[in-house]
Amino acid sequence: MLEYMIDGSFFMWPIWACSVITVAVVLERWTALREAEIDADELFEDLSEHLQAGDLDGSIRVVEERPGPVAGTVAVGLRKYGLLAELGKDRDAIENGVEKAMEGHVVHVVEYTDRNMPLLATMASASPLLGMLGTVVGLVEAFRDILAKPNEVSGGISVALYTTAASLIVAVPATMLFNMLNARANRFVARVASAGDELIERLQILHGEGVRPRRGMAMAAGAEADVADERELDAEADA
Repeated sequence: MLEYMIDGSFFMWPIWACSVITVAVVLERWTALREAEIDADELFEDLSEHLQAGDLDGSIRVVEERPGPVAGTVAVGLRKYGLLAELGKDRDAIENGVEKAMEGHVVHVVEYTDRNMPLLATMASASPLLGMLGTVVGLVEAFRDILAKPNEVSGGISVALYTTAASLIVAVPATMLFNMLNARANRFVARVASAGDELIERLQILHGEGVRPRRGMAMAAGAEADVADERELDAEADA
């Protein structure tokens, strides 16, 4: 391996660096997405009993015990629901508020799923360019040596071949892994959005059944500042 690195000249080292960065990003993204994925159906099964009873604190505890952005998005929606219900908002205002709160949180989910993905795309595109540059330099050296010594094979040919091969070895897997991780991230964001839609539907059902949320001390303490802010905004609007 070291022999190939030396024979491939200077350009083998940045190509090798691209390969190291590619492996690091792929492992980080794969681990992060795997840890963030949860069963949304199981989550809502656990939520159903608390939602049916109007136990908002219990519902929030259920989602806070689950890791990942899916549970985090549902928790944002539930907190907003409790806040607007505390203020006595009507059904449409509550549903719109919950929907906007979760949409705002999805932006952070997208940022989470796309983290380091541009770096992986850069490695996939930069490595073949480095290989092409090494190939051109190697061919230039080869022609120069051929002109100087027509009867000898130039070492520039090996430089051109080594850098081309090394760059493709990095670029092909990096491109494939980028597309795979990007598709997985897109499915994950779609799952988060679907969980938000399902929460809206369940809240609509609860409103239709006349279920009102019950808020305990934990929830009230956590949302006290938000309630005050909402009341100030309402007072300013009335004025």
